[in-house]
Amino acid sequence: LHISHKSIRSDELYGGAISVIAEVVDYGSEGQSFQGVLNWKYSAEDGPFSEVNLSCNDGLCSATFPQLVPGTEIEYYISIDSYDGDSISHPNFGWHTFTTTENILGDLNGDGDVNILDVITEVNAILNQEYVPGYDMNGDFILNVQDIILLINLIVG
Repeated sequence: LHISHKSIRSDELYGGAISVIAEVVDYGSEGQSFQGVLNWKYSAEDGPFSEVNLSCNDGLCSATFPQLVPGTEIEYYISIDSYDGDSISHPNFGWHTFTTTENILGDLNGDGDVNILDVITEVNAILNQEYVPGYDMNGDFILNVQDIILLINLIVG
């Protein structure tokens, strides 16, 4: 069992949904049947890690963090269990860390307000077929009309 994962880097965050992607290879099974969990917590907390189930398909696993407090340090690791009984974590020991942005959710252009200018920014990224992680409002790794609807709901909501 092997996990390949590029850790989240604070300087690559834009204030939108924060997602993890991991490639998993089960060398002991041709079908690559496994399940995984994203384990995370705020660094300042002593409590246990919270869990988010990974969605795994064809060797790729992904999950999106719940909405996080801006400007806080997060610790996380990925754990995978195969149906053969094997288990592995990434990293093997300890955890990854990153700091969430101070940005306002939905403020895609960074002007401090969530408004129609952010919708225009989102539409331009979609039209240019440019994927910007912070613009992915629902964390599905695709920029489309669903992200625009969520952004508009933030504005009018």
